[in-house]
Amino acid sequence: MRRNRATRSTASIVRGVPTNALAAAALMAVGTSLSCGQDLVTVNERIFVKAGDTWQYNGGGCMTAPLGGSSAPAPRPPVQGSDFEVTEGGDASNFVVQVFSDGDLLASRHYSEATLRSGAVDEFTVTTHAGGSYMLRYWGGVCASLDADIDPDSGK
Repeated sequence: MRRNRATRSTASIVRGVPTNALAAAALMAVGTSLSCGQDLVTVNERIFVKAGDTWQYNGGGCMTAPLGGSSAPAPRPPVQGSDFEVTEGGDASNFVVQVFSDGDLLASRHYSEATLRSGAVDEFTVTTHAGGSYMLRYWGGVCASLDADIDPDSGK
């Protein structure tokens, strides 16, 4: 029987660890790569996993991330053998989110500075190779509360 494992980049949240501690660690990790002159954007993330007919909160966080410049953290390559993995980072003008299962790309999202500053919510679902269903939600604006009782139908 295959187990679902979640692995995340340094600027994201690992399943099963208190989200407030991980959010602080993620902010510190992203903060070490900041340089003068880069645009900083706020990125909120929530992840839900499908259990039966319901979506259950699985983690999330808020981070400040740089866009553009040579020191913006780029998404790292996926880890082989990981059923659910999310990598996050910046490129020249976007915040990039990629979701992998066993090294295969399931979804890729590119969020521009304008999109993140607007606070518009992007929500998408993926099904992993082992059959796990995950709903991921990203938006910018201001940091939202890390409430573990958040409703997956609330839009944030």
